[in-house]
Amino acid sequence: GSITRVSPGNQWRTEIRRTREGFARTWRFSGATGSIAHARIADPDSAGRFFRVATARVTSADPPLRLSGVSAEVSHIGDSIWFTAPHFDLPGSTGRARGKIVWGGDLPTRYAIHIEGDSVSIRDVAWVYPTLPTTGGGRMELDINNFRNPRVVDFAISKMDMRTTGSRLMGAMTYGVGGRILAVKNVNLQAAPLDFNLIKALNGKEFPYDWQGRFTGTVRARGGPLNRFRVDESRFSFSDANVPGAVTRGSARGELDILYPALTKFRGLDVDVETLDLRTLQYLNPLFPVIKGTVSGAMRLDSSWLDVRFSNADLVHHDADAPKSRVTGSGRMTYGKVAMTYDMDLVAEPVSMTALSRSYPDIPLRGNFSGPMTIKGSPQALEVVTTLTGAGGTIGYTGTVDSNLPLYGARGTGTVTNADIRSLIENPRAPSTLLTGTYTIDFVGDSIVTGNGTIGTSLSGTVDRLRIASSTARVRLENGIARIDTLVVRSDVAHASASGTVGLRPGIEGKLGFVVSVDSLADVRRYVDRATTVAGDSLRGSLRVAGELTGSIERLGLIGTLTGRGLSVEGRSVEAVTGEFSLADLTRQPVGVISLTADTIRAGAFGFSTVTARANVLSASSATFDARLATEGSVVSTIAGRASRAGDTTRISVDSGVVTVSSGSTYRLEAPSRITLVPGGGSLDSLLLRHTSTARLAVRDVRLTGDSVRGNIRTDSVDLGVLEAFFPGFVRARGSLLANVDVRGTVKQPIIDGQFRIKNGGATLSNVGLALDRVNADILLERDTVFIQRMTAETNRERRGTIGVDGFVSLEEYSNPIFALRARAQNFHIVEKPGLASLDISTDSVLTLRGPYRNARVAGAVRVDRGTVYIPELITKEIVDLSDPEFAGIVDTLLSRNRKLLPETPSDFARNLTLENVEVNIGDAVWLRSSEANVKLGGSLNVTLGRSGQTGERSQLALEGTLNAVRGTYRLNLVDPFVQPTFDVSSGSLRFFGTPELNPTLNIIAIHTIRQPRQQTANLRDIRVRVTIGGTLSQPVLSLDNPDNLPLSQSDLLSYLITGEPGIALAGTDGLYSSQIASFALRYGGNLITSAIPRNLLDIVEFQTARVNNRQTGLQSQASDPYVNSLLNTRAILGKQIGNQLFFGLSTGLCVVNANNFFENFGLKLEYRFSSLYSAQAGVEPGSSDLTCARNATQIQQQTPRQLGFDFFRTWRF
Repeated sequence: GSITRVSPGNQWRTEIRRTREGFARTWRFSGATGSIAHARIADPDSAGRFFRVATARVTSADPPLRLSGVSAEVSHIGDSIWFTAPHFDLPGSTGRARGKIVWGGDLPTRYAIHIEGDSVSIRDVAWVYPTLPTTGGGRMELDINNFRNPRVVDFAISKMDMRTTGSRLMGAMTYGVGGRILAVKNVNLQAAPLDFNLIKALNGKEFPYDWQGRFTGTVRARGGPLNRFRVDESRFSFSDANVPGAVTRGSARGELDILYPALTKFRGLDVDVETLDLRTLQYLNPLFPVIKGTVSGAMRLDSSWLDVRFSNADLVHHDADAPKSRVTGSGRMTYGKVAMTYDMDLVAEPVSMTALSRSYPDIPLRGNFSGPMTIKGSPQALEVVTTLTGAGGTIGYTGTVDSNLPLYGARGTGTVTNADIRSLIENPRAPSTLLTGTYTIDFVGDSIVTGNGTIGTSLSGTVDRLRIASSTARVRLENGIARIDTLVVRSDVAHASASGTVGLRPGIEGKLGFVVSVDSLADVRRYVDRATTVAGDSLRGSLRVAGELTGSIERLGLIGTLTGRGLSVEGRSVEAVTGEFSLADLTRQPVGVISLTADTIRAGAFGFSTVTARANVLSASSATFDARLATEGSVVSTIAGRASRAGDTTRISVDSGVVTVSSGSTYRLEAPSRITLVPGGGSLDSLLLRHTSTARLAVRDVRLTGDSVRGNIRTDSVDLGVLEAFFPGFVRARGSLLANVDVRGTVKQPIIDGQFRIKNGGATLSNVGLALDRVNADILLERDTVFIQRMTAETNRERRGTIGVDGFVSLEEYSNPIFALRARAQNFHIVEKPGLASLDISTDSVLTLRGPYRNARVAGAVRVDRGTVYIPELITKEIVDLSDPEFAGIVDTLLSRNRKLLPETPSDFARNLTLENVEVNIGDAVWLRSSEANVKLGGSLNVTLGRSGQTGERSQLALEGTLNAVRGTYRLNLVDPFVQPTFDVSSGSLRFFGTPELNPTLNIIAIHTIRQPRQQTANLRDIRVRVTIGGTLSQPVLSLDNPDNLPLSQSDLLSYLITGEPGIALAGTDGLYSSQIASFALRYGGNLITSAIPRNLLDIVEFQTARVNNRQTGLQSQASDPYVNSLLNTRAILGKQIGNQLFFGLSTGLCVVNANNFFENFGLKLEYRFSSLYSAQAGVEPGSSDLTCARNATQIQQQTPRQLGFDFFRTWRF
């Protein structure tokens, strides 16, 4: 039999027959013709045969060759043929050859042939490999040799320059044919280029994916069988024809199995990719993740390229100028008929969410994240476990991800730790957060807008300074509708909640109700700093907004209410505000109504008691408005008009206005006032107010354009009450104002001419309780100088007080005016603040303000003639703890603001102000008082500059120094009104530390004496209880002790104060009980009498009841009754200041030891103050028998007679 092999690639036959010796191969030739120029068949002198062929033609079946034009010399010796062919032709080739063929020796035929192809057609040599292309050609040299292994024929190609199938290959390579597997070795090729169509042709069938493009580069490989092809070094660049502009460059080394190119296998191939355009992979496999950009890096590949395993991967993702991402790790990617499958353990080092968001815009995260990632499954159901950490915190996720576009989805749970939204989304306007919690997600869709699923969160932490105790959210997404089932945020000071639906796509309507309550705006001030130009530290108050959003995203409506209390923003404040709003078509052409009602409004120099306003919104740029404004002095103003905005220009027209000063006194707007506001300027055409009589106020032609300004003001007998409509705290104004002022020039240096005049004015400044009468002023304005020719005012309290100011202010340089002002005061009642102070002042020397604004100097001295500084109650007062966070945002500045005594000054003015020994001297009628305390003060203070609570700079006027407690009493209210022991002030001080608030530290010491009977023995001493009033004026602190160091507990001290006895003595016989009850009754009766006497009648009222000793025998008859005995041992002490310098004190008892001279029972004290430094005292004190009511001298071991005394005092202060 025979075997015939037919190769389907190039259709050539190999014939093998069975013989007795085994299989025999037959080569068949046909069409042989030729011309032999010389032949040697046999020659005794030569070996073998020799032929010189002049020309020949032959056709070979195995291999399929058709030779022609052959010229050659052939020698045949034994089993060998040597030949040299200077020329031969094939159908498409020409060349020359030489070599030998050897057979015999039980070995296959051996070849050693060298062929030089000057012009080679690939069709002529396509028989070498079944899938070689049959088009193209070039030149090369071919060595056919199998002497090393007779069964394997090496076809060594060198000096190759071949072009075929859009490719050009240059270099050398060797095919090993005859082995079990075709071998390719000694490869040193350059592709310039290598078209993928050639690879397809060599593969013999189509690839699973439609690769198109060209490779350029070099390959140096030792090679081997195609299933173990060893690459020593290769560099390549692939230009993708499917994706114009997509280029991949890199290098590779290692081992491949390319026996079947379409099923190429990697055997430890190390790939170093300089750049890989991901568009190439996305075109070939639409299921590949749609990530923009390129990838570079290195990895080792194993297994089939359709089921590739990679290890030691270190890849970097690039996307234009976006941050780079780096991923390391290992894994497996398997190409399937439907989708790829992944099994990867990766580490992000880091991954840039900013770069990924360019590929997936719905990703909200930004920044770099690092951490492990485990990814398994197909794109439709990737199992992902990861924990990524970045600048914005740590995010963990466990669940599945569907990345199979056009739909994507996720279903799983996760955690967030210390999440900072500002860093996570890289938005400096977003709040800074520190949130920790969990989240769940179950979502599928091409975007949030059209997807379906649920998202839930549970977080806590901080948002800026606001601590979020808890927050819960659950949102269902249903084809463009977000159903907010739960949205609750709770913090220490705020609470927000919302529920309802929101339409995410045009045409879908929703309804979302919400409530936001902020207990203290101070806690959100840092957020406001970043979101607006408002200074966050100026925010105060509480606010609640409730409303409902309705409609679709293209036609959105809003209705709701607003309430607020104690609101303050940058010096503008509202005590209470309520409002309603109803707006429609917010996203296109807003229309609706907004109304507000506010109480006690302060805006710089302006203020109102109530404001009611309403705006009818006509469009996004126009509205009509009306408002009613009322002041503390019952001045009512009403205005109405319209406003519009076009570009950067705002136009306001006030069409009507009425200012009602009082009944029968009304000013009306004569003509509409038109205001135009533009960036950097504005204008007012006129403001004309006419009184029902002849009074008139006119402001005309006000222009502020660029750096120029002009305008004029005219008034004719305008009632000062008009000013109540604009200035807070200015109430009950009366008198007339005449003004004639023209302004022109530049904004920085205007020229002002005219005059102001106030006649017979009066007003009350409610913020300081100052009621001014007979206010008269003449002020002249001449270009750059303001002359205060006269400015006087009076106060009428207990005394008539006056104040006057005159001088001038030079405005030659507006930014640094020069002052020359003088002020004089006499008994001027300057302060009337209930609960703080009531003071009259005079100027010991004229107060002057001189010098430029940036370096002004103040000199002079002020004397407080009379007045009272109030101290809170020590026992019954209720003090709000300002450290309590519940009150911090509401009252943190209330105390300091209300307790400021000196006027506030601009910080830049005070910063460079020089105070030249400005003193505040305390007169002889200044007291520290409360319902318990009555302490006379003395001394002096210096005016200095205190530090601002906001900036910390010395920019506020303040008091510094120490005041002395000269005399007085303190009544400790233990059981009102029965137990109120009175203490005599012995010493004390009020120390001021240069702070703007009137809040000095206190150290006042007072003594209460419980007198002991001495009828039996002199060893009994009086019991003294000392009270020390410390702390500060706003928050005083009380403590009790014994100044004589007696071992008395607090309970004993209280027992003495309440009963006159120690706690242990409150027991005994019936007689002793009677004595104690009598003592208690008299003591408590004295307290009632003391409380009933008005303070303005007497300055000091005190009853001292001695402890009664009824244990002795032989008492006189009038003392046998304990009630009588207690009454006889009681003394009354009275004190009254007469005028500013004289103090009178009187004490007496009911016991008369000497019936002939009752006046010996009286005590008398007179004190006269010559000045704040010198004083004299004279006094008379009864004898010991009168003090103890002891008629029998033997009852007193140490008797003292009636005493006279005189003292002179000099006070030093340090």
